[in-house]
Amino acid sequence: MTINKLPVKIDPFKMCLAGESLQGVLLLRHCRRLKEYLSDEIVIDDDFVINVRLDFSALEDDNGSHFFVKGKIVSSMPLICNRCLQSFMQNISVKIDYLIFKKEDKKQENYIVMPDNEPIHLLDFIEDELILSIALSPKHKKIDDCDDDMLKYLV
Repeated sequence: MTINKLPVKIDPFKMCLAGESLQGVLLLRHCRRLKEYLSDEIVIDDDFVINVRLDFSALEDDNGSHFFVKGKIVSSMPLICNRCLQSFMQNISVKIDYLIFKKEDKKQENYIVMPDNEPIHLLDFIEDELILSIALSPKHKKIDDCDDDMLKYLV
C-alpha cells in the first residue's frame, strides 16, 4: 500500500494564501484519543486508515482577507453497538468547510479564531473532527444486524 504522508504541523493561513491542497492517509492506530471510542475486540492494524483531503484558499474583498479550509475525512472504524454491545464497522465521512480568522481580527467575535503565528497539529485537527462525528450512542443501522443472543440476554 502506498501512503501519501501528511505533515505533522501546518500553517493554515500560509497554505490558504498559497492555495495549497493536502491529500493523504493517516493510520487509525496513531489516533490515541480516538481509540477510547473504538472497540477493543478488533485489532487496529495498518489496514485501518483515515483518508484526508483538505483544500486551502483565500479570498480578498473590501472587508479584508477570508481564509477557507474545505475537504473531506473518510474512515471506517470498529465501534461498540450500544444496543447489543457487540463490535461493528462504521463508515464515517466528515465534510470540512471552515472559514478561519486571524486572532487580531476583532470584527469576527462569533467565530472560532486561530493564532496566525502558530502552526496547528494536523493529526489533532483530524482526530477532533472524527471524534465529533461519532454518534453519542453508536449502534448497528438495523436491529436485525445486532447479535440475537445478546439482545435476548439484555432484554
